[in-house]
Amino acid sequence: MRRLPEIGQDFFDYLESSAGQRVVTRAGYVPSAPTIYAFEAVWSRIANALLQAETPEQFEALQNAVRTLKPRELFGGAFRLEVGTEMLDAPSSALLRQLVRLIEYGELDSRQLMFAGFGADGANARMVEQALHDALHPLSLTAKTVSVEFGDIIPLECPETEGAARLNTRVEVWIR
Repeated sequence: MRRLPEIGQDFFDYLESSAGQRVVTRAGYVPSAPTIYAFEAVWSRIANALLQAETPEQFEALQNAVRTLKPRELFGGAFRLEVGTEMLDAPSSALLRQLVRLIEYGELDSRQLMFAGFGADGANARMVEQALHDALHPLSLTAKTVSVEFGDIIPLECPETEGAARLNTRVEVWIR
């Protein structure tokens, strides 16, 4: 694998920073930084899950998820694993680098990061949380982290469609 010279790496590091993303936006390009969404922005997913809840247990689990997520904001994007492995896929690795950048620049100081696992197969929120801690090493994380597994209560796609299990099995980061 070829590596960029240090000046090239520094340039891409700058582009991924908040200041670099502002320059990219002002220049008329689409920024690559993930968006942080208020809970209300993802309400349609919750409404869809409410319509699919068939048992009192599912409804109670969904109520618990809403109580847990409502005071938080969603860090845009989802973490997924490579099929058949315990490694993050390429888009998830890029998203992890962006999350690390936000932490390095102090933009998440004194906030709580909740790693929320979704999907019938188990999304392993703790594994993604550990990947963040490993990526930050030797820096210390000033934000608190917690992991929660919600199961398949808030799917992104109808479970009966092809590829739904892969799409619905994910870890999201919610910020408080």
